[in-house]
Amino acid sequence: MQLSFDLDHWAASNPAEQPIMAEPDFTLDVEWRKASHEEDGAAA
Repeated sequence: MQLSFDLDHWAASNPAEQPIMAEPDFTLDVEWRKASHEEDGAAA
């Protein structure tokens, strides 16, 4: 979510610049989190 906000902010603050493009695919991050077996919910 924060990445989307940051990209939108960049585009709004720098209208003359090329927008930053990012593929928000967090599949690997989700798999790492699921495999960590942490119970406190803190990110690794």
